[in-house]
Amino acid sequence: MVYERNVFLNCPFDEEYVPLFQAAVFSILDCGFTVRCSLETSDASQARIQKIYDQIGACKYGIHDLSRVQLGKHSNLPRFNMPLELGIFLGAKFLGSTKQKQKMCLVFDEVPYRYQRYLSDIAGQDISTHRNNPCTMIVEIRNWLAGFSSEKLPSGSVIWERYQRFQKELKGSCDAKMQRPEELTYNDYVHHVEEFIRQKFDILETGYKNRWGKTLNDPLLSNIREAIRKLKGGIDSFVILIKSGSGFSFLQVHGSNKDGFDLEYQDGSVNDHYRCKDNLTEEQVIATFQAYSNGDESWKVKFSWKRHKWW
Repeated sequence: MVYERNVFLNCPFDEEYVPLFQAAVFSILDCGFTVRCSLETSDASQARIQKIYDQIGACKYGIHDLSRVQLGKHSNLPRFNMPLELGIFLGAKFLGSTKQKQKMCLVFDEVPYRYQRYLSDIAGQDISTHRNNPCTMIVEIRNWLAGFSSEKLPSGSVIWERYQRFQKELKGSCDAKMQRPEELTYNDYVHHVEEFIRQKFDILETGYKNRWGKTLNDPLLSNIREAIRKLKGGIDSFVILIKSGSGFSFLQVHGSNKDGFDLEYQDGSVNDHYRCKDNLTEEQVIATFQAYSNGDESWKVKFSWKRHKWW
């Protein structure tokens, strides 16, 4: 079944492409598939082309971006790696074993129909365009993978919202691991995405995030203030206040005074989960938690809320 979930990602790895690359990786993983690309291993004893053969052979699906056809600044030549790897993928599909013949691929270019001028042999195939827009990339990948997923995937716009939230939280998550976002390796980045995605399943399975370091059955208002002021940021730094007798009704916040706060509450079930749209100060968050603790729900009308889906 690994073959059935693997997606070979064939794209540029230059600095300008990073926003698109990171969005593509997030979208594939958030849809429940596994990303395979040449950055995942560094083995000087293995020829690069052999590594690509092995990875393509292990993947039923392939995403190929042909958008980098400009002449290089130093070489004054175009880059042919992406068309070559697409050719290997198509060769495996049409000339390979029964298993390899199941392969499916999504091909991107920056703008419509341009590929017909530099790769006319694939004219007639459906080519998607991303226009160098990470949001468009995420939506297109989601819509394509939805046709092969056994699960009901969230809309592309929902995944884009989750990706924006992930980006906002990435620095705090890196700080907790003594890492810097700009220095993450490919495998580091995948680890952070997978960790973020696991939070979604915590919500679906338990109704709340149960990743705190200390539990107080009946916290004082001073305990609440102290806990919120100690938030360090990142996806593993929470304060959660659960209504007595109901693990499915709670108020939670994560973030920090430096990075901003994400405040959410849930009323009884995951279908009634809401996220605050306002930028809140630390004192506003503390006051909201203290009011919640006292049974005062006036905070619900003080701020703007949006229903937040985790599926």
